[in-house]
Amino acid sequence: IISRVNHLVFDCWRHIQASFERVIKEPHLVIRR
Repeated sequence: IISRVNHLVFDCWRHIQASFERVIKEPHLVIRR
């Protein structure tokens, strides 16, 4: 169970990091929203 939770947290963090990088690369998309 612990390993499953760690995997889920890691996946979530990776998704957040990707979104953050996208915001840095294309800030105009965020401003539009």
